[in-house]
Amino acid sequence: MAIESLKPTSILAFVIFATWSCAPFITTFILSLTHKNIIGIGVAVYLSLLIGAVLFFDVKYWHPDPQGGIAVLMLPIVFFGIIIGSINLIKVKNT
Repeated sequence: MAIESLKPTSILAFVIFATWSCAPFITTFILSLTHKNIIGIGVAVYLSLLIGAVLFFDVKYWHPDPQGGIAVLMLPIVFFGIIIGSINLIKVKNT
């Protein structure tokens, strides 16, 4: 798991890091249940998974360095940007 690269020392730290890493996907799931822009949500999910996988493999395997744990911790910020951008872009294109 990606959180193991951060080496949290306690269960609470692990839970916080794991929740933060899963937050964009939880948000996307909640939006898919409540939001009317289903196409935008679908695009957000696929872009998040694609770009997230590429960035994760880049940080973890292609260019590993000591700051990789910090980069993994910042990936949800990128995911939230992708989610917000794709939902708004698809919303503008459909209207």
